[in-house]
Amino acid sequence: MEDRDRKRAVILYVEDDDDTRQIMRQNLIAQNYRVILEIGEEEAVERAACGRLHADLILIDLGMPPAQALDSGRRIRQALVSNVEAPLVVIAYKYGEDMEGRDVNAENNDWVTYLEDAEQLDRLIARLLPADEAAAPLKKLYPRALPCAAALFNLYLLGSASNLL
Repeated sequence: MEDRDRKRAVILYVEDDDDTRQIMRQNLIAQNYRVILEIGEEEAVERAACGRLHADLILIDLGMPPAQALDSGRRIRQALVSNVEAPLVVIAYKYGEDMEGRDVNAENNDWVTYLEDAEQLDRLIARLLPADEAAAPLKKLYPRALPCAAALFNLYLLGSASNLL
């Protein structure tokens, strides 16, 4: 891994829509973040529980009510070996005009964003991942005693290893 890559914050992006996933990935990369893509909670928890996943921030966009998405994100964060305090951002699904443009702190470092535009999400992520955090070396990963062969095999079959940029 090159030195410049070690200084970039890692965002775990969980999104079930293929088109949205690719657009958001490009946006986050343009903001100089490393991006790990997952298509659902189960896959993310499995990788995280194996000690094969590090994230400085978890971004969830699963097209479900915010309370369910927050629960999903919390389960993913709980499984992270390297950063159980990573901020969690849920992109709200279906909301009224009265909520548009708001970022709501649901609890501690858990946020629900009711997007008005892409810049709103960019600002929230930048606020949650200050420049000094992005420049800090990745936290030490604690390897698990036993390898997670099934998870690694699934990654190989799905080509998910290429999702880490």
